[in-house]
Amino acid sequence: MNNAVNFRKTVKVFLTGILSLLSLWFLAARGLKLQRALASSLAYQDRIAALEPADPARRAELAAYLASIREYSPAPQPPDSPESGGSGESPESTEGGPEIGIAALRELLRAAGIRGERLRLDGKEGNESAELTLRCETVNFFGFLSKLSGRGRCPVNYLSVRPVPGSPYSDIVMRFRYE
Repeated sequence: MNNAVNFRKTVKVFLTGILSLLSLWFLAARGLKLQRALASSLAYQDRIAALEPADPARRAELAAYLASIREYSPAPQPPDSPESGGSGESPESTEGGPEIGIAALRELLRAAGIRGERLRLDGKEGNESAELTLRCETVNFFGFLSKLSGRGRCPVNYLSVRPVPGSPYSDIVMRFRYE
């Protein structure tokens, strides 16, 4: 009987020691993670402090480029206007219908309740492209796509939809180019 009591006491001490070691290991791992996050934050703050002010000429050039992209959306023409040639198609139309501009695309996104997380513009005049990164509910995005398909030829050249595991959201990348 005495051996059984000593064995139970030894097992309890052993299990308590293991749980204590696991708790200390977990706390140490969290502490190291917090320390790395703090060091990263300090490094980014140093980088921000070392940045030089942006060149006003470059900022003006980028602002003009952005304005030209926003204004690209073609104005709708009535079917019987002389500019449309009397037929129901606009001059920009091809098999898919009139092309939708980036400004119209942004308005459709806003109407669907979708906000862009990142917009990247690149290219030279005549070969501009843009990449829009989104994180939104998948259902809202497919609703947006159905509205987009009914409006004419879409400027989207590339589309990537990656569902976020365990969430109703998706990470979406859209690329469009005008040549």
